[in-house]
Amino acid sequence: MADNEMNGDADLERISELEDKIKSLELTLEEKDKKILSLEDEVNRLNTEIKSRSAPAAKKSHDKHDPASRSVGAKRIVARNTSGARAVNKPTQNGTAKRTAQSPKKPVGGGGRPKTAPARSAPPSKQLAKKGSRNQRMEVSKGVDGARNNLQWVDVGTNGEEEHAVKLFLRGRGIVCYPPSDFSAEDVKSEKPEQSLKINWVYGYRGRDAQDNIFVLPSNELMYYQAALGIIYNPETRTQRFYQGHNDDIKCMAQSPTDSNIVATGQAAGHDEKEGDPHVRIWNAETLETLAVLGMGQLQRGVCSVAFSPDGSKMLIIDEGNDHTINIYDWNKKTKIASQKGHQDPVIGAKFLPSSNSRFVSYGKGHVIFWDIEGNKLMKKSGLFEKHSKARFVTSLAFTDNGEPLTGDSGGNLYVWNPSERKISGAKQAAHEGTIYTILVKDGTIYTGGQDCKVKKFDMELSEVDSWQLDNAAFGKIKALALLGDRLALGTYNNGMLLGQFGEEAEQIIFGHGAGDLWGGSVHPSENSFVTVGQDKTVYIWEAESHVPKSTFKIEKPGQACCFSPCGSVLAVTSTTGEWWVLDSETGDVISSHKSGPEQIDAISYSPGKLLVIYRVMID
Repeated sequence: MADNEMNGDADLERISELEDKIKSLELTLEEKDKKILSLEDEVNRLNTEIKSRSAPAAKKSHDKHDPASRSVGAKRIVARNTSGARAVNKPTQNGTAKRTAQSPKKPVGGGGRPKTAPARSAPPSKQLAKKGSRNQRMEVSKGVDGARNNLQWVDVGTNGEEEHAVKLFLRGRGIVCYPPSDFSAEDVKSEKPEQSLKINWVYGYRGRDAQDNIFVLPSNELMYYQAALGIIYNPETRTQRFYQGHNDDIKCMAQSPTDSNIVATGQAAGHDEKEGDPHVRIWNAETLETLAVLGMGQLQRGVCSVAFSPDGSKMLIIDEGNDHTINIYDWNKKTKIASQKGHQDPVIGAKFLPSSNSRFVSYGKGHVIFWDIEGNKLMKKSGLFEKHSKARFVTSLAFTDNGEPLTGDSGGNLYVWNPSERKISGAKQAAHEGTIYTILVKDGTIYTGGQDCKVKKFDMELSEVDSWQLDNAAFGKIKALALLGDRLALGTYNNGMLLGQFGEEAEQIIFGHGAGDLWGGSVHPSENSFVTVGQDKTVYIWEAESHVPKSTFKIEKPGQACCFSPCGSVLAVTSTTGEWWVLDSETGDVISSHKSGPEQIDAISYSPGKLLVIYRVMID
């Protein structure tokens, strides 16, 4: 328990360090803004000097065939227009850049960078509009990642010609990508194509920051989620189906006790204009039809937990906002019944008592709370740990065959609760070494999965019956359990899924990268395979048809980008720390290693010949 408390303190210290770093970066960006403004003033001064010195030759310099007619400021395409932080220099007919009033200048000494909504994109039909006169421009912004990162089409007519450029904004700094010399706007079709993409397979399972998220359907399919998709996997045919109603990451999932095909999923706040707020969708896993949408415009940050009442009529929703508000809905009528602040500390989840449609239990940081629904009010009373060890977090909840709450915590303890007295009636101290993430009760047997990468069996008296140790290095922790017939489906911390008999060697049925982001990918030039590299320091070469890795290599640093050579025999991989390697694509042996500065290398590519090009995004 002391180790877990130390881990929690370390997390708080790390959060404080990250907040300090963010503040430092914001101050640095503010200084850069001031420097850019100073440089723009210098451009204005130079243009003014050019104009004064070239006045006798003004007529000649304005000839449309004279290259000298382009001034210093005439090629400036666009300044950042999403944040409203400063004005923009626009070239005029005589080539002199002048400041416009379209964007207010950022006040000096403000509390960091302004936060604004993402820029809205104009209709596609306007993106490649014809320019009627020289130096006319049309700037259309399409949001990619909030207000600071976006993509723009920019057309600037110069000397009777048109230049079509794409400007990619990263943190407000623009990178202009010019088209080939034979580019023609007439060849670009802005209409929506008749064809559309169809998802074939989703790699990985969300186990890094989620738990208790594998369910079994009446069709003997496994149901879970990844990113914004509800995924239904058939282990016999090795195929997937997808519910695609969400527009941002799914954070939790629940199954109705009265109809196992009725599913609820809650999502984080998204970017969609109409349905970007956090909300819950209730849908049919057989038809993939949306049955109800709850909480739209009523929740703050996201949904961390959902649960059905025993009769399937009510939906319990926990908001991730500061108050961790608990909401009760009649989902068939799409109306809210009651709402109440959950706890000042994080609430991990909540479930209804199996015997009551008006009583439920919530749990989280240092607490277990028993709730009663009384009309449109929620009444709560805290569970009493009394003489029993109280861990930092209560992390999992299930119910015994008698309907008693059974909790697991970050100290590895199992507690059975008397719901009437709100007291612990049975205990198993240190059932696991570390946190218990998931509990499954079936036919008088309790299954638990924990931080020690073990699955254990207990009887109803909490006596240990059996223990199953899995490969900690390969799978990390056990985050979810589900029974598919006589086989256990196990969700792991490294974002994979296993299926097998208790105690026997399990088959990995879902593969994915582990810690960190996944940015690097490349298709093999001649085979039906591709490669990915992630910040988990792992390189996978995948069989595209079977969806399993045919080769797995480890690298020394977090990976960022990768590519095959034209013949496919070697593989180039870059890192987030400036190192890059050339590997044998069959064995993973390092052919050569290199260091190109301290910054991460964002892209790497072979030319059709023998050249290897690396690319780094530099934000000054």
